[in-house]
Amino acid sequence: MTEQIATKDVEVLAADIGENIYIDVAKWHLYLRDTHLHDSLAAQFCTLLEAGLLNQAQVSQVLSDVSVSLGGGPTRGAID
Repeated sequence: MTEQIATKDVEVLAADIGENIYIDVAKWHLYLRDTHLHDSLAAQFCTLLEAGLLNQAQVSQVLSDVSVSLGGGPTRGAID
């Protein structure tokens, strides 16, 4: 039986993601805390970790499934 990850651990991971991971848009670093993506990504990664499925392929899949509106218009980009 897998041990559940505590809410505090998800929050710590979200904070780390938000402070250290960014999207490079035209040479600008847009940190994920500013995009409000860090919480949902941390939750998804923790779910995969609990299931024993967290690996590079799964991380890439989660990130490629994220779509971000650019410029408030119809242009969208994926996180790779």
